[in-house]
Amino acid sequence: MRRGAYRWLSRYLYEAPLTLLFVTVLSFVLMRLSPISPAEAYARRNTPYPTAENIERVTREMGLDQPLIMQYVKWLVNALQLNFGQSLMNGNDAWAEFVQMVPATLQIVGMSVAIQITGVLVAGMLMYLFWETYRGWLFRTGAVLCLSVPVFYFASLYLELFAVRLEWITVAGGMRAGSYIHPAICLAIPVVAFYGRMLGSLLRKEMSEDYADYARCRGLSEARIVWRHAMPRAAIGITPSFLQNIGFTVAGAAIVERVFSIPGMGSGIIDSVLHRDSPMIHLFVLFLGAVFVLMNGLSDLSARVLGPRRVVKEAS
Repeated sequence: MRRGAYRWLSRYLYEAPLTLLFVTVLSFVLMRLSPISPAEAYARRNTPYPTAENIERVTREMGLDQPLIMQYVKWLVNALQLNFGQSLMNGNDAWAEFVQMVPATLQIVGMSVAIQITGVLVAGMLMYLFWETYRGWLFRTGAVLCLSVPVFYFASLYLELFAVRLEWITVAGGMRAGSYIHPAICLAIPVVAFYGRMLGSLLRKEMSEDYADYARCRGLSEARIVWRHAMPRAAIGITPSFLQNIGFTVAGAAIVERVFSIPGMGSGIIDSVLHRDSPMIHLFVLFLGAVFVLMNGLSDLSARVLGPRRVVKEAS
């Protein structure tokens, strides 16, 4: 077991940096393939009628006239020192701008994950209890509908209902922690719908296993069997996939923050793309890539720790 864990850790520590290298290289290549270069976007934003000479001068000042491999190596060396250059939108330090945006996004994601965990447990139990009734059919149909609606459209409907019609919340966002709960709910609903249905199906499977029948023969109540035996095993089954999904929650926060006018990382990503702010774009891509690599690693680790061997041991 120790040898297998050492082998997995060695492979992860080897693959994670390579993945981040590939992601950042891809970011540089896509920026080069863009029809409008960062230098041209910068010149057009700061000069009423930029000439070809102006654009060429800005290109040289930014070092964009150098070969792409040299640009990437220079960026990589600086990035290892947390030096990501200056934002082309306002001239501020890119790392300082990033640090100001991330806390709001992480708070939204943290709230959303807490809502997701609670919602999945409740929805999974309801799915299991009412699976063969018309209520179960309604729950499953509602889950499919929640998965079919894009998160940005759902966020727009949420604002339309609670901000415009009912006037329970304000349309404009802000940096208050209380305003983060609304985008967190919008991010959580599709996840709860998907994993709640999956958990309900796994609970049905677990309750038909031999150990459940043996527990019934011992006189244990159905509620005790579900919560003490079936629920932990069913939760183990969805944990690796759920951890991977947290990366998508971080990425989805970018869109929802924009809808709720919250000045977090999402607004920064969209503004950077619109203004071709290459230093900020590369930094955001690196961060999102690191989040996905980290969550995939935690998913693999949880699959090993909470794998079949532990389930068999607990069942015995």
